[in-house]
Amino acid sequence: MLADCLKSVYRTIKKTRFEIIVVDNSSKDDGLELILKRYPETRFINNRENVGFARANNQGVEIANGNFLLFINPDTIMTEGAIESMLGYIQSDSSIGILGPKVLNSDQTIQYSCRRFPTVWSGLFNRYSLMTRLFPNNRFSRHYLMLDYDHNSI
Repeated sequence: MLADCLKSVYRTIKKTRFEIIVVDNSSKDDGLELILKRYPETRFINNRENVGFARANNQGVEIANGNFLLFINPDTIMTEGAIESMLGYIQSDSSIGILGPKVLNSDQTIQYSCRRFPTVWSGLFNRYSLMTRLFPNNRFSRHYLMLDYDHNSI
């Protein structure tokens, strides 16, 4: 997975200087050494134990040099122009502090990865709640999960 992810990053970023930091949370991936030989400019943090997702991300942040950070999982495959498009957009508006891409499943369907700010109603009608199972497709869940949002818009 990681090899395909790194390959897609290098293949799709054309005009932007970037660095890659891989934080390994004590994986058992024997192929990691070969991947890092293929991409020697990749910076690597090897945790002896799984320190958790947030702490591992923070370890990468501590050694990062850039003005912008992009966190991706090793199963991510970048599409052409995605990173540079996001970078251009965030640089065009100083009021933006964070953004996320449209996430697609491997079959190119939308992965509903964005949410609205939680409310009491979204707590009662979250994706896995009893209320949502009793009342599927309810307006509170649809609103919170942004199921009716145009995911082709910004």
